This record gives sequence, C-alpha cells and structure tokens, in this order.
Amino acid sequence: MWGLCDNRRGKNTVHRLDGLFRQSVYGRLAGYGDVNDADRLALDPVMRQVVGGRAVDAQAASTSQMGRF
Repeated sequence: MWGLCDNRRGKNTVHRLDGLFRQSVYGRLAGYGDVNDADRLALDPVMRQVVGGRAVDAQAASTSQMGRF
C-alpha cells in the first residue's frame, strides 16, 4: 500500500495530504475542473467524508488550501 509522506509540521496543518489529494481527485471526477469550486465542495457532506479527519466535523479544504496543495 502506498501513501503520501506528509512532513509538514505546525499549527497550520489542517488537512492531511492524502485527504487533500482525495478532495482534488474526487472534485475533478465530479466535474469541478479547478480549485475555484473548493469553497462550495468544502461544505458538501460527501466531500467531507471523502477528505476525512477534521473535515468530517467541520469542512473540507477551502479554495486557498487547495491552491497551496
């Protein structure tokens, strides 16, 4: 099994890299071709489950977070 190596440290790390990757892939599969729709997708209950972690209780990655990813 492979995984993304997440070497980020600090308080600003909200979502894990594998969750950001899943949000990126599933967003594109759903027909959202760029990160401009990430704010709307961040509130979608299914996308929050896809991302996992903190997103399940709050929201998935925002447009700015996905842009940095």
